[in-house]
Amino acid sequence: MQELEAFEATHGVSLPGEYKAYLLEIGAGGVYFMEDNVPPIQELGKEEIDRLKKPFPITSDKIHEVQNFYRVKAWVYSDSNSWIENGVLPEGTDMAAMFGLPEETGLNDGCISLGYSSGRNELVLVANGEFAGEVWSDRLGYGAAMRGCFGAGS
Repeated sequence: MQELEAFEATHGVSLPGEYKAYLLEIGAGGVYFMEDNVPPIQELGKEEIDRLKKPFPITSDKIHEVQNFYRVKAWVYSDSNSWIENGVLPEGTDMAAMFGLPEETGLNDGCISLGYSSGRNELVLVANGEFAGEVWSDRLGYGAAMRGCFGAGS
C-alpha cells in the first residue's frame, strides 16, 4: 500500500480504491492476448501520467442510447452523421450538442489502460470524474453500422 500511496503523492493523482485493491492482490501489467505488453503502473511514462491527471471528458449528459451490444448508454463521435443515416438516431439530431466534448480533450484523459478484450477493444479504467472506477470499452472503430461506441464495459 505504501508504494501506491507514494505513486499517488509523487504524481499528484488518485487511483480508484478497487483498482488499488486489484494491484495489491493480483498485480499490474503483463502481456495480453495478441497485444503488446501493458506496463505496470510504476512504469507509466510522463505522457500517461499527464493524461491520467486530466479530467475524464465524458459526462452523463454526453452518453446516450445508441443500440450497442452492451445495452448501455455510450458516447460516439460528434462529427459522424452515420448514426442518423443508419436510423439509430432520428433525423435532425444535433450530434455536436449530444456528444460534443471540450476542445483539446482526449477520450482517454483521466484513464488508465488496462489492456484489450478478445475483440481487440481497448479497456480503460476511468480514474476521475463522474464515472471514476468504471471500466470502459473503446469500440468506436466498428462505426455506426456495427454500433461501435465508447462506454461502460458492462
